Amino acid sequence: MLRVCSFEIEPLADESLGVRSMSFLVATPDVVLLLDPGASLAPRRFNLPPHPEEFRALAEARKQIVDRAEDAEVLVISHYHRDHFTPPYESLYECCDKNDFTSIYNGRKELLMKTLDSKTPFNQKKRAWRLARELEKLGVKVRRMGEGSVSFGDTTLSFFLSSHGSSKLGNVLVVILKYRNECTLIYAPDVQGPVDDAAFSRMLTTKFDLAVVGGPPLYLEERSEEPSNIAKKGLANLAALIKANPRRVIVTHHLLRSSDWMEALERHGVSEDDILTYSSIRGVPLTLLEARRRLLFESDPPPPGYEDLIAKHKGRKCTGLLHELQG
Repeated sequence: MLRVCSFEIEPLADESLGVRSMSFLVATPDVVLLLDPGASLAPRRFNLPPHPEEFRALAEARKQIVDRAEDAEVLVISHYHRDHFTPPYESLYECCDKNDFTSIYNGRKELLMKTLDSKTPFNQKKRAWRLARELEKLGVKVRRMGEGSVSFGDTTLSFFLSSHGSSKLGNVLVVILKYRNECTLIYAPDVQGPVDDAAFSRMLTTKFDLAVVGGPPLYLEERSEEPSNIAKKGLANLAALIKANPRRVIVTHHLLRSSDWMEALERHGVSEDDILTYSSIRGVPLTLLEARRRLLFESDPPPPGYEDLIAKHKGRKCTGLLHELQG
């Protein structure tokens, strides 16, 4: 774990480590928090399924999340995309099963989950309802959070809602974590820059020691005008936030699904020395597996019948697929 003022932090999983995630562990003098305990893979990208190397990275990410959840007293779920929480069923592309679900959530003091509102898409509501039902069976105390705050000793978590980018995706829960007046961390998942004007203004005017920020989806720019506009605005806002706070912003998530993400930031005056990533904090190489999926298939082709093998293991934890590939 890395010490940042009064906090000890440990990035667990994200695109710089080969998977879709923003899972992040923070220990304050009062409480240990696990933010967004989920990880997944894109079922299709470049018209290709995940490469075996991606499934290996996902299995490792799942192990990290399950193992570190044992130390967490409080969990936070920012929204209901499956790369941000662990679902209560077995899944190939999340590489999880019911045992993982129980291990992560059972015995925690409290689970702080994003509230459901009129902007929450129906598919996210369905996931939230099912998750809440299964958590109730475990006896986990759940608190719905929107705007507001909660304290554990001298540690305060303040929450506000920010747009996910497109109005079709609803809002996400942003966390400002503060210990006394000594240390402040912002966790801003899937804010895509942020592209939301109010969220950008609040983050820019907050004096923080570290910010974990989900960047814009440059890889969606070519789909239509709306994602292109979101990506351009989000990138400009992210660059402004970094330039105002060099070496204090961890760049993560959607942005790192593009192999040219650093070049895009450099065009806005940001250098590699100005930023942090999950991989740089962990002291391991940047591993952009999804962004490099096409190259992985060209340089290290999976065995014949690979897609049939994936179909066979659909709805099962990915360790079975990996075991069969090794055999």
